[in-house]
Amino acid sequence: MAGRFSAPAYRLCLTDEDHFAMHSLIANARNFPATIADQREYYARLSRGQRPQALFICCSDSRVMPSRFTDAAPGELFEVRTAGNIVPPYRPDAGCAVGGSIEFALEALNVPEIVVCGHSHCGAVAGLAQPHTTAQTPLLRQWLDLAEYQPDPAADTDDDTVALARRHVLTQVDHLRGYPGVRRRLHEGRLRLHAWFYAIDTGRVSALSPRPARSPLCSRANGHYRPPVPIAVRKRLMPTAVSIRHALRTDLPASLVVFLVAVPLCVGVAVASGVPAELGLITGIVGGLVTGLLPGSSLQVSGPAAGLTVLVFEAVTTYGLAALGVIVVATGLLQLLLGLLRLGRWFRAISVAVVEGMLAGIGLIIIASQLYTLTGMTAPATGLGKITGLPAAAAAAAGQSTAISSLLVGAVTIAIIVLWAASPAGHGWYPVRWSPSR
Repeated sequence: MAGRFSAPAYRLCLTDEDHFAMHSLIANARNFPATIADQREYYARLSRGQRPQALFICCSDSRVMPSRFTDAAPGELFEVRTAGNIVPPYRPDAGCAVGGSIEFALEALNVPEIVVCGHSHCGAVAGLAQPHTTAQTPLLRQWLDLAEYQPDPAADTDDDTVALARRHVLTQVDHLRGYPGVRRRLHEGRLRLHAWFYAIDTGRVSALSPRPARSPLCSRANGHYRPPVPIAVRKRLMPTAVSIRHALRTDLPASLVVFLVAVPLCVGVAVASGVPAELGLITGIVGGLVTGLLPGSSLQVSGPAAGLTVLVFEAVTTYGLAALGVIVVATGLLQLLLGLLRLGRWFRAISVAVVEGMLAGIGLIIIASQLYTLTGMTAPATGLGKITGLPAAAAAAAGQSTAISSLLVGAVTIAIIVLWAASPAGHGWYPVRWSPSR
């Protein structure tokens, strides 16, 4: 059996798709600093310390992403992930990573909320109900024993793993109350406990009611769970409530900025491609509505990349304006098909350097064509001609005062763009999707 896990055997088990997937992860990691370039100020503040809103205890399952379904920003959740979101019972003489993390979250970070979140289709919970499935993983078996699973003959069936998973979450919340720091803060009213359940297949997150007899957060009159949740916590932690105020404060300003950039860009692409300007405006509006509906954010606005000018111009020149709509629809359907077939990772495997090089080449051609426009000349039809013809264009414009003034305006504009991007103070003016101030 040991031979199955040797290094040569492991390498032979890797498929081309595995290599592509890992290559994509590496490429995304390398590109991450550029991805957050407009959020440097926020990440700089994160480097000076953390003040998470909650301790979030959940399963290690790769399908469970708390920051995704709570829409939490970096620094807002202190996560503890274990197989089966198990919280071992408190033992002062036993060192435990989970217990140490709970202690650190309470004593050092002073979190006001603790969430224990279970989920559907959990392999660890299935192992609790069927111990024989963990016969080959003794370490996992010992860990699952810490869950203190007690079968309920009246409730547990092979087909009702959801009910078992929900009761399992409540048991772990009971374990939490055995920790001295948790018990003390509950008594002082400085801590609230939450039991959540995440359905992988639907994305629905539901709150479970802790056991009334042992929960200090339950009403004495009827035993129902009624924790006093502050508005600031509800906005970020309650997944069933949508914060309109948060969207208006962050998403709307960002969308307005993108809109002000996208509209002239749409018109510019249309004019540069020989297409009526009104068609570019209509296309930008329709595209913004469609891209806003697909990800579920009605305030999101999307605009075309500047490199699209070259593609649109080539399509109109070669096939005519009437065929452009057909090409766009066919391209969109192809993207949807590739998404349904889950082939996107193959395209993500392309090196970021290749994409950046392609965009840089397109950018050079666009800049070269705009230099002709600044000097009042007609740009050559081909990209290579635009670049090789620059010396002659510069010589012809040298004696024209109007052309020199236009070039100076263009140079100053480019300088402002470069200096703005390099200035740390400039990044503070960019509206971002989330804000560190709640």
